[in-house]
Amino acid sequence: MIVIRMLEPVPYFLRAFGTRPDQYVIYVGDRPMNMEDGYSDGHGMTYRFILIDIRSLITKEEMLNSPLYGDFLLAILCVGGNNRETLMLVLGRIMELPVEQRKDAIGKLIVLAGLRKLDTVFFEEIEKMPLLIDPQENVILKSIYGQGMEKGLVDGKAAGIAEGDHNARVSTLRAVLTKRFGPLPAWVEPSVETATAGQLEAWTTHAIDAPTIESVFE
Repeated sequence: MIVIRMLEPVPYFLRAFGTRPDQYVIYVGDRPMNMEDGYSDGHGMTYRFILIDIRSLITKEEMLNSPLYGDFLLAILCVGGNNRETLMLVLGRIMELPVEQRKDAIGKLIVLAGLRKLDTVFFEEIEKMPLLIDPQENVILKSIYGQGMEKGLVDGKAAGIAEGDHNARVSTLRAVLTKRFGPLPAWVEPSVETATAGQLEAWTTHAIDAPTIESVFE
């Protein structure tokens, strides 16, 4: 629960600095923002933080034109950025990066593309760049291509696409969890294998900054 996660560090700041920190949460989900921005127990305890939808914060043009590495990846999350055209512009910026940064950016982009349901578009565009992007060089792409995306995106069959999409989401979540928390506990596998697309999307989002692997699935 986001309110609890935001509240957890507050006592440490109060003890260390004698004041409460200003806290901001930037919402990057695809659905309309409907999260709570605080908590009140009805007995005098009230806690609030500032909740911002990234689509109201900055434009895709500002992100695409930023000189800072990685800023342009966020363009697809901003207002007007949820489309193939913006994704292609982001990929174009990635192709200008040194090889090692390119690998890192591709891994991050697939997670962000999933947040905007552009993951299928992402793989369609990657298929057009075999000489520039080698799936075997990226941990997330390698995992996905090895577990169903060939069936889902190469043979074009409806059942294969559905299975490939599910496997892509599962593999992306596994890769993000492994990168954050190391080898996965045995209890994770049954949960992710039977999860819905919505659950996989939510867990992948939480995994980016969750403090523990258990908190990802709360």
